[in-house]
Amino acid sequence: MSCSASLPCRRARTSRCARLAFLLAALALCTGLAACQRADVPANPEAAAGAAADQRSSDIDRAAARDMQITILMNKRLAADEELSAMKIDVETHDGEVLLRGPAPDPVARERAGELARGIAGVRAVDNRLSVPGGAAR
Repeated sequence: MSCSASLPCRRARTSRCARLAFLLAALALCTGLAACQRADVPANPEAAAGAAADQRSSDIDRAAARDMQITILMNKRLAADEELSAMKIDVETHDGEVLLRGPAPDPVARERAGELARGIAGVRAVDNRLSVPGGAAR
């Protein structure tokens, strides 16, 4: 089946290209943010308390960067999947837990989306809320 003359197929390819470009830009940003670290350790107690607060903030920033990387990688995997790339699937990650929301074309594709997420390093859990037409989601 050729879709070279079909408008929905051209839109899907354009959407896929735009999504991939966005994901690559976001991944570059995450990689740059993850590479930034502070190595200064103050000698006095007040400065040490400030350094501890900075370290906690830095840990939070690293966790947020890891979550962003997981989200980006999941979006790339969805864009590469022939069935799922045309779907509007929202991916959110918090503390390594991935939430998937939106439509899936069928139960098999819904399950595949969950498996794609589980296969990403750093993913601790997947909450697959993808809906299948006719309510076939389990």
